[in-house]
Amino acid sequence: NDSKANVRDVAEFLYAFANALSLSPLAGGSQLCQAAVCGECISAAAGVVRAQVHRASPQDIAKLVGSVSTAWPLLPHLQQTVLKPFSGDLVQAVRFRHADFNVQDLSLMTIAFTKMNNLDALAAEVLSEQVLQKLPRFTD
Repeated sequence: NDSKANVRDVAEFLYAFANALSLSPLAGGSQLCQAAVCGECISAAAGVVRAQVHRASPQDIAKLVGSVSTAWPLLPHLQQTVLKPFSGDLVQAVRFRHADFNVQDLSLMTIAFTKMNNLDALAAEVLSEQVLQKLPRFTD
């Protein structure tokens, strides 16, 4: 399915890209997040995924949540216009797909949403129920 592959590709790209946003060139200079093209890139990728988030796998959703949370403090000018609406779509996806997430993804998404302070009461309850239900699966 091409649209699912696109969601996976964009999720993988955003995850890697978001984790590079705070980096600076070894020769010196500004962080990557200071380049205008970064905001344009995140905006375009978010637009592609938002239209297809319902087709994303649970692991893709978890990566996207992590990506948004990593970009959040580095791109404050995109918080209200791009990142918050994108995060809202991801919260909704988590609510609908909550049973499909593994324990690691549940834990990481809970932390990521908390870092952005963008987790409504219903989604918080769904995530906590899933973590408690799957708690016996946590390993040492």
